[in-house]
Formats: sequence, structure tokens, C-alpha cells
Amino acid sequence: KRRLGVEPGRPWIPFDQLDFVLGALILVSPRVALAWVDVATILLLSFCGHLLVNHLGYWLGVRDTRW
Repeated sequence: KRRLGVEPGRPWIPFDQLDFVLGALILVSPRVALAWVDVATILLLSFCGHLLVNHLGYWLGVRDTRW
């Protein structure tokens, strides 16, 4: 993020939400054969779930920011 000029602490959507999922998919790829539909579904659900949980935490007063 720093090399691309994104300030520390600023949201960087969608990369903040998906980098750990991509890493996990790469890690399991030698052992688990996933179709492209499976990978797309995992990425979509992870992205939406991450945003939903962060917004929910913000609305409940657990988080100071939505991101």
C-alpha cells in the first residue's frame, strides 16, 4: 500500500478484504482441486462477508470506522 501511495490506515478495497483469501487459496491449491466457480464464490463471499461484518461492528458501536 505504501509504495502505491495509499496512506497508512486508509481502506484499500478490495485488496484489504481479499489478500488473506487469495493466500489461503494458493496454499491449498496443490491439495484441493477447485473449479473457477468455487474460487469465484469463495472470493465473492469473503469480500461481502468482510464488508458486512465490519459495517455491523460499526453500527453496534464495536468499531470506530466502517472499514
